[in-house]
Amino acid sequence: MLRRPPTGALPSFTETSSSELNDLLSSFRNTVFLPSHLRRRQEDTIYKLKYKPMLESEAVYAEIGDEKIRLQHINPLTDKPNIPKSLARILNLMGESNEWSNLPAFLDGLRTAKAHLSSAQLEKIARRANQAARQDVVMDCIRRVGKTNFVLKDQNVVREVVLGAHLRAQQGNWEELPTRKALAQAEQTVELLEDPAHSGGYKVREEDPRAQPDIIGIVLELAAVRASRHLSEKDEDGKVSMYAERLTATWGNADFSSETWHDANRKLVMWAPAWHGLKLVTDILEPRSHISEQIKSSLQDLERFLALAKDMVASDAPTGNKPRGLQFYEAIFSV
Repeated sequence: MLRRPPTGALPSFTETSSSELNDLLSSFRNTVFLPSHLRRRQEDTIYKLKYKPMLESEAVYAEIGDEKIRLQHINPLTDKPNIPKSLARILNLMGESNEWSNLPAFLDGLRTAKAHLSSAQLEKIARRANQAARQDVVMDCIRRVGKTNFVLKDQNVVREVVLGAHLRAQQGNWEELPTRKALAQAEQTVELLEDPAHSGGYKVREEDPRAQPDIIGIVLELAAVRASRHLSEKDEDGKVSMYAERLTATWGNADFSSETWHDANRKLVMWAPAWHGLKLVTDILEPRSHISEQIKSSLQDLERFLALAKDMVASDAPTGNKPRGLQFYEAIFSV
């Protein structure tokens, strides 16, 4: 049975200011993405050593989309880049140059080449984009999941994406416009979780990203900041109470276990924004309401945990760069 290669054009890249990044992307295009668009006989021609002299002496072309590409011999062992190492380098170079526009096309190429990225790699992409304040590129990849395979199923991937919205508002000093845009981004992420291409299409389970109170807590934080700072502490659109109810309904899934400083560091990142949101809620919702009483109880649990986690990271983490968890904790508690 003949294999049917993907239809359509080969992913292409815009030139960047980094020659190393340009070379890496070109290498992926020519040695990883291109073969996945070839027919079996053409694949044999580029991979088999016996055809190498022919390819060097004759011009043999493949037509892919509107492009006519000359075929060259590829040694799979030496010519193809190592995907995990090269991905890490590409992200570093995109971060250094702040040129992220090629990311969707790169992920599209990996998809057609059936090069599956792990959840840890997707989380890393989101984290590096957050560090560069390029959450927009990640959101574009998520919306185009059919092309990029940037899927929202893993808790840590979703957590990092939603943290991007928190960082967007925080870096905008919680002013009205960045906070409103950050809330819209977080809510769009929550909506996309219901898409069957992501986490939708089946019943919510305990480990489901949709049932994690810290993730819901970030959306609550943004709604609460907007109400507190920009709507005169009024829950005009009901979003604060809606997300507060969702958080308390999933509070039983809260995981405060931290056996090492690494665990505590990750938990500080996870829970500091939620603490901020819960703290603001107590001044927005009716103090004697049932939901307010639940929020106060959750807030007490969370404050005790965050204090312990902060002390563990501060005492056990090696000296040098400040751990990310402490950065989040200090930024939130200084608000």
